[in-house]
Amino acid sequence: MEGIEGAAAAVGCGSPTIPVILPAPVCFPPRPSSGVSARRTGREAGRGGENYWYGGGGEGYWRFQAIDLVGGEYVMKELSEMSIEELWELFPIFLIDHKEEWKVWYEEESSAIKKVLFDVKITRISHIGSTAINGIWAKPIVDILVEIPEEYDMDEIKSILVVNGYCCMAEDKKHKSFNKGYTKYGFAERVYHLHLRMEGDNDELYFRDFMNDNPELAEQYEKLKLSLWEKFEHDRDGYTGAKSEFVRENTQRAKLEYGNRYYPG
Repeated sequence: MEGIEGAAAAVGCGSPTIPVILPAPVCFPPRPSSGVSARRTGREAGRGGENYWYGGGGEGYWRFQAIDLVGGEYVMKELSEMSIEELWELFPIFLIDHKEEWKVWYEEESSAIKKVLFDVKITRISHIGSTAINGIWAKPIVDILVEIPEEYDMDEIKSILVVNGYCCMAEDKKHKSFNKGYTKYGFAERVYHLHLRMEGDNDELYFRDFMNDNPELAEQYEKLKLSLWEKFEHDRDGYTGAKSEFVRENTQRAKLEYGNRYYPG
């Protein structure tokens, strides 16, 4: 999934307590359009003043952490205790230059998924999202689409994935979204979004192929994403929504050009 859609519902919204800005090593890169620095305001625990985290060149960064005041001491909150606003602060939108290693991440994780779902006849497993589009800036989060035949019970597959390290973030009868690599300290070294769908529910494959077959459109998509970064840095739903028209329009163009390339399986 492009954002942490449904995060509040999935991990639970704790009652708001005092957020604090803690110094940390370099966590997020500066935006390429900012040149020197990108500033964000925050609150220090127990104070009404402002801090800034900033980046650029060799400067340091500040990273958000959510803290509870317990017995007079500050204790880092668990993800399940954080509000949606705190989650978006902890897991902001940030884009980096394309990395070839994302293909390796996908291959290794897809192999691991096939092993834990050895009893499931997977129709198709695919690398989707911006990390699967050649050469463009993207969030360093690898999206994986797993399509299964309709006769399977998604809840049973969900249970297997959860036992094997995935967290279910949003779900209905025909779709389930999972993540892996979100911690109370921020992003892990590798982060994945897994999309479990019924076979044929795979618009992302058409969009991916259309971008890779049309580099000029991929460049337009990259520019759109970069233009939205600052505005929606801490609003993943807004970021995803602002891209939706471009994605929808080009997915339809792709389907007209490719026909039933990915249907039904």
